[in-house]
Amino acid sequence: MASVGPRRAWPRRAFFSFLTIGLYIVVVLALTEGALRILGFEPRRAARLAPGTDSAMPDDELGWVSRPGTFRSREAGHVPMTFLDDHSRRSWKTPTKPGQRAEVLVVGCSFTEGYGVVDEDTFSYLLNARYPYLMFHNFGTGGYGTYQALIRVKRDLARPDASDVPLVIYGFIDLHMQRNVAVPNWVRSLAMRRHQYVVPPHVRMTADGLEYYGPSTIQFWPLESHSALITLLANAYLEARLRTHGPQLPATTALIEQMDQFVTGLHKRFLVVLLNHPPKGLVPFLEDHKIEHVDCENPAFDKGPSQFHLGGTGHPNAAQNALWAGCISQWIDQQMPTWATTR
Repeated sequence: MASVGPRRAWPRRAFFSFLTIGLYIVVVLALTEGALRILGFEPRRAARLAPGTDSAMPDDELGWVSRPGTFRSREAGHVPMTFLDDHSRRSWKTPTKPGQRAEVLVVGCSFTEGYGVVDEDTFSYLLNARYPYLMFHNFGTGGYGTYQALIRVKRDLARPDASDVPLVIYGFIDLHMQRNVAVPNWVRSLAMRRHQYVVPPHVRMTADGLEYYGPSTIQFWPLESHSALITLLANAYLEARLRTHGPQLPATTALIEQMDQFVTGLHKRFLVVLLNHPPKGLVPFLEDHKIEHVDCENPAFDKGPSQFHLGGTGHPNAAQNALWAGCISQWIDQQMPTWATTR
């Protein structure tokens, strides 16, 4: 029998070696994937919204804004929510009032927007019903933090008729601090159906002050939406990329101070409404810097399941919005009596 020469045998041995190594790697990866699934790890799931609920649209400066139209909430009840052409939530019975003399700009996140309740149950709508001389415009937008609220305020007050705005209200919740610096967990929650993460506008607190970053996107890794292992590796990458987000509270207080200086510099009043979970240190900061604020937190709100949550565990319901409207009304009645005449 003829023997195979060394030069002909080596490629064959190399081929089988590479094939063995490849099969070994495939088996190891498959076992690792299976083990991760057993331990509860899952592939990345991009947002899958029910038809008619995609109420956000891209914005080059803010990251996203509310899409004009009527959309149904994904919260318990699936109520319709109406957004106007200027991306605000409809907060009035009629767009003008017979006695209207001024407007109030309201900014914040989904708590301020009134996500999950009908238009008539948002605290901005209730305030409009109470004050005949003031028109409250609700620019609360789901997912916003303080930085996006600041951008929204600057954009709105750049209008030629902004002299008719004597008051700006910012609804604060503690989650704004994470959003302001784009922590990895927040960015991971913004996995979109186009298989990318949305990195919202955010800031970094440095020794020289704030650094500002516009919105951007990060594409999913190949097969990230199919593999728990690749998702785990992508998580590590996001952690490494976003880990230098820096302190949250100093960045947030700096943004609030900027908002206050900008608004009061235009000879308007600025009010921080503490809706939920004001962090330790925030109220002393507001007091030290003489920034007007009112604590409207409801201690019963976080007792879950709560009578103030939609479905007991979701966004604030109509009862909670009514409490917030009453709290803000007390401040307006005391601090702005010229505008406080009620029907």
